[in-house]
Amino acid sequence: MPYVLKVKFRSYLNALTMDCSLKEKVKNIRSLIIAEYFEKVINIEKPNIIHINGITYGNLLCADKAKGKYPIAYTLHGLSYTSNECSDFQKNIERNFIKNAYENNLKFSVVSSGVKKIIEADFKGKFNICIIKNIIDIKDCTESKEILRKKYGIPKEAKVLICVGSIGYRKNQIQVIRAIQLLPDDYKKNMFIVFAGKNKIKDSFDKEIEKAYLMKQVLITGFVSKNELAKLYKMADANIVLSKSEGFGLSIIEAGYFGLPTIMFEDLDAYEDVYFEEGFTIIKDREDKSVANAIKYTFDTKWNTDVIKQKSKTEESIFKKQYLEFYREVISDFKFINFDEIIKEMESKNEICSNQ
Repeated sequence: MPYVLKVKFRSYLNALTMDCSLKEKVKNIRSLIIAEYFEKVINIEKPNIIHINGITYGNLLCADKAKGKYPIAYTLHGLSYTSNECSDFQKNIERNFIKNAYENNLKFSVVSSGVKKIIEADFKGKFNICIIKNIIDIKDCTESKEILRKKYGIPKEAKVLICVGSIGYRKNQIQVIRAIQLLPDDYKKNMFIVFAGKNKIKDSFDKEIEKAYLMKQVLITGFVSKNELAKLYKMADANIVLSKSEGFGLSIIEAGYFGLPTIMFEDLDAYEDVYFEEGFTIIKDREDKSVANAIKYTFDTKWNTDVIKQKSKTEESIFKKQYLEFYREVISDFKFINFDEIIKEMESKNEICSNQ
């Protein structure tokens, strides 16, 4: 039987009456169909545990299919409800999940101490949360820095700053450009900035680059593979993370793997999980001038790349041990969120109950 026909007609109607955009309604209908397929898969595979990464309507639909049958682990990598790039619908889904988890003392994991602190401050309570940091999946590059710079058209003597991630307002790459403008002219002319990620704000970002007369000193790569990203790290001198919100900031660990110091704000969520004195330039406030001073300080400082590499390593054995312990607790507790309670605020006053 086609999965599209397995979904109850009333569930389709409920999806159409939810308080969200038309695009999200279509996505939610697709999620209903995917959840039916997911149910078939888990009934065949009979997993020991199911891990839900990220709290979305579609992911919670899948979790609901496993409710009462299989233990379910949840991880929040960042926080949608604090992001200006997420819809109100997505924000409410996540908020309602967190409330439900608190009410049921449901254990879930996050990727940094900062994320845990934000949740407990915003929801005014102590949560059953464990912190499991990310580890990287990136390999070293055998090509030399000189060869790579020649390949990308970057001068051998340039000061190369790398900023990794999709270019957008949350990642705040535009502040890098504004800060570069504030550097002394003789210093600025030797700067080269690599933005490794898809440009989601092309018009405004390109205008800022033109305004700063940095067109010949900026490389925007678009999406890159892990192998290509390794090459970009290898030819850079420093990493910069100016995100307005960032659950962890994987590029911090990746850059450290290549011996690069990272420039970042002190209020970044993962600050206390990743910081060590020998590998970071910390910015106390979010002013452009402070960012410019931090960039200059970083390039004026002699860094011990070997120390940075060593201290950036996350032991894979520790990571595995943390997840195994998390899974054991989830299996032992065997607790579940109430899906109907989470989505009820998303449906209109004329809703048709999804469990009918």
